[in-house]
Amino acid sequence: MTNRLIRIVDRQLQDNGNKSLFYVTPDGRYVVEPSPRFIRDLFREWKTRKNPEVEPMAEYAVQRVIESLLHANQFLNFSIRDIQELKGMYLQFALELVPLAKGADNAVREEADNAFREHYRKLREFLIRTNGQAIFAKYKENAYLFDVVCAQYSPEFQANTMGIAGLTLKEPILDIGCGKDANLVRFLRMNGFQAYGIDRSVETTEYTTKANWFEFSLQPNYWGTVFSHMAFSNHFGHHLLRRDGDYRAYMQNFIEILQSLKVGGTFIFSPTIPFLEKAMENDSNFRLVRYEEQTAAIMRLHGVKGK
Repeated sequence: MTNRLIRIVDRQLQDNGNKSLFYVTPDGRYVVEPSPRFIRDLFREWKTRKNPEVEPMAEYAVQRVIESLLHANQFLNFSIRDIQELKGMYLQFALELVPLAKGADNAVREEADNAFREHYRKLREFLIRTNGQAIFAKYKENAYLFDVVCAQYSPEFQANTMGIAGLTLKEPILDIGCGKDANLVRFLRMNGFQAYGIDRSVETTEYTTKANWFEFSLQPNYWGTVFSHMAFSNHFGHHLLRRDGDYRAYMQNFIEILQSLKVGGTFIFSPTIPFLEKAMENDSNFRLVRYEEQTAAIMRLHGVKGK
């Protein structure tokens, strides 16, 4: 895809980037509207090309839209199937715009505006279908977005928060929700540890995997230590508090994480999830070995049948 087309897509996101997709004005208009500049520049670009780069543009647009959505609210979640569906929506939308790019009169512009508004309607339906109504309630109250803060912390801060500095860490090590830069994973590897990370924003390398934690295969009895700082348990707690939260899926994933530990392996996570302290009291296969204000650690026991 040409750099010019990339810039056109990026500018469209900038034009609407801080506006709420769900806010309706008193006169019944959504504040997110088609950008005249985007339509003008895109149509000019496509007029000069016999075969417009429709598929690459749709692919790139979806990538940037997902990034923007997750930046605005880290608690949004999209499966591989969801992203494929979104790619199909954007491809269909782009294909609808191609024939309009060949015209230049007011009727064509009106058709383009209508196509955009229909696309935004489908996008709202997609977001509600994949993430529920409740998470978007506050986005209906203000024309401009508020951010749900999500930061990449230094490895030293993460190590101190989870109390792992000076611990003998059992390997291999997995960081769930390692962040785009995988700071803790890189730090551990620089210090000789066999460490790996997963995150939906990280690039896939020999030791990091771009994946949703629900879709990452956790091999049973494999990991020596699993970390998750301000990631899995933070989202788990969020869904426990939400009226339409998918807490059952998180509970199942939590069990899978524990089962992925070797005997003697530990799952260390921050923030804590209050009800887990009580739940661990009655589980003979795992023991809550540390529970503080910020951090909990659960160990798979030697001799799994008893303590």
